Amino acid sequence: QGTFDVRDGFTARNLRADLDRLDLAVLSVLHPELRMRGQVSGRVEARGSMERSDKFAADIHHYLSGFTSSSNGDGVYDADAGLDLRLNARPLSFQELASAYPALERLRGDARGPIRLYGALDDLQVDAELHTAAGLAKVKGRLQQTDGGPRYSGDAEISAFQLDQLIAELPATMLSRT
Repeated sequence: QGTFDVRDGFTARNLRADLDRLDLAVLSVLHPELRMRGQVSGRVEARGSMERSDKFAADIHHYLSGFTSSSNGDGVYDADAGLDLRLNARPLSFQELASAYPALERLRGDARGPIRLYGALDDLQVDAELHTAAGLAKVKGRLQQTDGGPRYSGDAEISAFQLDQLIAELPATMLSRT
């Protein structure tokens, strides 16, 4: 329901869409810099324009490389200020995330909890409080897309974190860092 117009960028007016395995490659053809992959199912609501400002909310399931991540949340995309997205991971699959960020490929399992992504689409700041099988990790970092590929950096506050629960090859390993 509503209007979704792709003639001059992405514009939505009171759009409510129920998605069933929408291939995100379709959106990447229209806006290559988004570099979106995988498929999504769920509900999306939006109003505004990707060329100016867009407000949106979603409850979605993302499928990529045989793994699924689910989240709900809302946000604003502003052409000048970038993205401000608040979501709740229910869960976020580390294996799926590794498909986009290969340095994470050794991580197993998933994470649940609040995540905030904000800034330019190719240089996102990340604040998250993630509950994992290893314990709680409070994360502050960056996700960047450059011509050389994805880059990421960050810090995590952990206590009695059982790293071997996320990386199967490790012997029993407990870490604490603030």
